[in-house]
Amino acid sequence: MEERLEALDKRRRYYAKWLERHVKAQEIAPIVEHALEVTEWEYEALRERPEVADEIPFPTPLEDYHRRNQVLWDSLPMLPEFYISDILTTSGSSAGSAMSTYGYIARVGDIEEPEAREYSQKHTLQYWQIQERQLRPSQVRNQIQRLRNPNTVERFDRAIDAYSATRFGGGTRTAAAAEMRTLLDGIKGDLWQRARRLPGEKMTCDIAADRLAKGEAEKTEIIIQFEERDRLYNRLSSILKDREGGSVTNLDHVWTQLLDHIYAVLNLIDLESR
Repeated sequence: MEERLEALDKRRRYYAKWLERHVKAQEIAPIVEHALEVTEWEYEALRERPEVADEIPFPTPLEDYHRRNQVLWDSLPMLPEFYISDILTTSGSSAGSAMSTYGYIARVGDIEEPEAREYSQKHTLQYWQIQERQLRPSQVRNQIQRLRNPNTVERFDRAIDAYSATRFGGGTRTAAAAEMRTLLDGIKGDLWQRARRLPGEKMTCDIAADRLAKGEAEKTEIIIQFEERDRLYNRLSSILKDREGGSVTNLDHVWTQLLDHIYAVLNLIDLESR
């Protein structure tokens, strides 16, 4: 566990450092804008000079322009280019990691000790609040829309409505589990269809991951998520048989992880080019 904590600590420090530098970049942006405005004026003024102006000697040697440019390169390093596709991969990978950790914390709550239950309740509640703050259901729906299959969007809407009904009364947990399982089937069908190169081609998880992933790192994560998908599906099948009991077959836990699963998978795939 110590090594996992060390890996997570490196990740959180990286995110924090990136945001810290982002804030600093925002602070100096007005200064850069002012310098650009002055430089634009200087450039245009010299570019538009009349020919007769050549008889006036220019006061600044060319070497000074090169020197000042070097000062700029040294004091204001160029920001790297950012691509939304890469950032979505990071977000999907983070969700996949959280999904696994959430499942572990939920299972700790099955231990017949007050300390374990308090720990599990505290951190699962915190994660529900994170998903709520980040509007995870809306994020997932937006990603599903990018699959360009209205039927799958409708399946998501039915699943979230059925689950909400269990929270506020008027719905059964078995009915919600059925809608969630149907949603998983729909998304798998969409992904398999995208991966096929010939009509009716037999598809496997490995082939689909190889063809859908943005790169090798994403491929590994997608294969993990396909395995998680099967586990979620089996847990929903148990709930359908009215076997809901411990954390593994607790509908609230399954729904939380299902959202992360879909979010992770669809962020690891280049949905725009397929």
